[in-house]
Amino acid sequence: DLKLDVIIIEVGIGGLHDVTNVLNYDLSLITNIGHDHLDKLGGNLDSVLINKLGIFKENGNLVTTIDKVYHDEIKNYCQNKNAKLSIINETDYFKLGNNYLTFKYDDYFYQLRMIGDYQIKNALLSFVGLKTIFDLDYRTIFDALFETFKLGRMDLLSKKPLIMIDGA
Repeated sequence: DLKLDVIIIEVGIGGLHDVTNVLNYDLSLITNIGHDHLDKLGGNLDSVLINKLGIFKENGNLVTTIDKVYHDEIKNYCQNKNAKLSIINETDYFKLGNNYLTFKYDDYFYQLRMIGDYQIKNALLSFVGLKTIFDLDYRTIFDALFETFKLGRMDLLSKKPLIMIDGA
C-alpha cells in the first residue's frame, strides 16, 4: 500500500517455510550453509541448503557466497527457476591487509572497519546484490563499506591489554 521503492526483509531461520515467502521480491542473498539450526532445518547440511533456497523466487536474482561444494546444486536450482545467479568465490577477491581490513575486488580497492575475514564476503554479498538492482558508483560503495560498523560485534576496546567484545 505504501508503494515503496525498496524493502529489505531478513528471512528468519531457513526460508522455505518462512512467513516472508508471501512477499514477492527481486533479489535474494544467501551467505553460507552452516551447522547452526540443524535441529530446526532437517538435521543435515543438504536440508539446510534446501531450506535456504526456499526464499528464492521465479525469475529473480540470487547472489551468494555459498561454499563451492553446493555450486552445482544452486546452478541447477536457478536454472529451473529461470533466474540469474551471481556466485562470489574466494578467488574473486584478494585480501591485502588487516589494518583496516583491505581487499581488492573487480580492480577496485575497499576497506572495512570491521574485524574478521568473513566480513569481506559479507560486504561483497551486500554490494554485488545492490549492484544487480541499482546503478552504484565505486565511491558510493567504498564510502558505505568503510562507514559500516556494528558496535559490540568483534569490537576492539583496547589493544593493551587486548580487550574485545562480541555480542553475537
